[in-house]
Amino acid sequence: MPHCRCGRLWRLWNEHICRSDQGGHESCTPGHARQAARAQTVYGGSCHPGTLHACLLQAEVASARIVTLDTSIARKMPYVRAIASADDAPGMHGIGIADHPLFARDVIRYDGEPIAAVAAGTLEQAKAAAAAIILELELEGAARGGNVAWEAKVVGGDTDAAFARPDVEIIDSCFRVGRQNRVPFEPRAVVASFEDGRFHIQTSTQVPWTVRHATAKVLGVPDSQVRVTVPPVGGAFGLKFDCSLEPFAAILARATGHRVALVNSRREEMLTCLCRENAKIRIRSAATKAGEIVGREATVLMDCGAYGGQQVS
Repeated sequence: MPHCRCGRLWRLWNEHICRSDQGGHESCTPGHARQAARAQTVYGGSCHPGTLHACLLQAEVASARIVTLDTSIARKMPYVRAIASADDAPGMHGIGIADHPLFARDVIRYDGEPIAAVAAGTLEQAKAAAAAIILELELEGAARGGNVAWEAKVVGGDTDAAFARPDVEIIDSCFRVGRQNRVPFEPRAVVASFEDGRFHIQTSTQVPWTVRHATAKVLGVPDSQVRVTVPPVGGAFGLKFDCSLEPFAAILARATGHRVALVNSRREEMLTCLCRENAKIRIRSAATKAGEIVGREATVLMDCGAYGGQQVS
């Protein structure tokens, strides 16, 4: 059964919709194709009546200490059902290294880092409550250097001997690559519910098992208490390969007893989510006059973000 990187797994032929055309030929199309062509596909952010809407209060600076975080006024606003912050999610998560808190606690380490999450009757009400949260920061300079999260070395052959050959020319090159975002049509979107001690998370992701494990870890519950289902995904291309919004929605669903929807804006998607990292690449090559490369040495420095648990792709 073929599959693609955008997270869609093609169904078996007996699950396809088959029909006969006027020429007597039978044609088959995937079951979701007709709905997609008619704009009838139901994606992850679609909400049923009674679903609460959530938004995040995010840092607008790259480095600071949190002096005051006061949610008392916001909690009293109309139709606000719950507000969550670092005390509600003490666990850490991350791909490879679990060093990433769900909410900033005491320290802000990147622009856009979540500080609090709000659930209310409408998205506008949630945003108004988030804006009413009193946040006092003490700005700090960005941390630089000495923060190596992961290192790997690959060696093949005798490169020292290749570079020492008298018939080669050494070519030294340096390249800089900026951050890249695949920009799928659908941003990250999740709807979470909590019933009978179990979480049900419907999310636009390529890695439901990663989402399940990371969400359970942050919430401090067994994996068996988290169920993840994936509706049609509106594009991913390797971008939705992490756990992002799901724990926030799950925490708010448990706090309110209602379904909670959380959908990224395009700005939030570009600012805070997984991307292809910016890198500095140095390549030294030993090449003969005939154009044969007999030795090569490369050093690649990649910026995985404020936390080591953010994946290097």
